[in-house]
Amino acid sequence: MRGVGTAAPLPSPTKVGVRRVGDVAVISVSGDLDIVGAPIVAAALRRVDGTCGRVVLDLERLEFIDSAGVSMTVRAVRRAQQDGRDFVVASAAPAIVRVFHLADVAEEIRFAPNASSAL
Repeated sequence: MRGVGTAAPLPSPTKVGVRRVGDVAVISVSGDLDIVGAPIVAAALRRVDGTCGRVVLDLERLEFIDSAGVSMTVRAVRRAQQDGRDFVVASAAPAIVRVFHLADVAEEIRFAPNASSAL
């Protein structure tokens, strides 16, 4: 039996898929975009090469987001803008979009109803 504070860390339930559609990079996230998952997604976003004119963050299968996920998304939007790219958050459930509104950053983000409309 393990004592308090000695449990092994839980694996992240965050899954990330990356695909390219023309000059658009689509980053699909499922599970949680939280303090554990945000660095995983950020690493995938950093790997997007400079030939992509648009980045789509597809949140169709996202179940949870916290302040770390919101902050990571805002940083990614700002970085894309600095690089001259479009950045679109697609397929976010109303509860996920509400978190961006509560954090008062929704106006910085372009939302699309689904990934295909964001292409």
